[in-house]
Amino acid sequence: MVDFYLYLSAALVTIRQLIQRARKRYRWDTRPTTKRLK
Repeated sequence: MVDFYLYLSAALVTIRQLIQRARKRYRWDTRPTTKRLK
């Protein structure tokens, strides 16, 4: 059971890092960083 949680946490960390790298790599310059409501 402990091994399951260790593998799960490692997978979540890896997925989070991949998402952050993809955001930095595939982001275009004209895209607004936040959606502002007016």
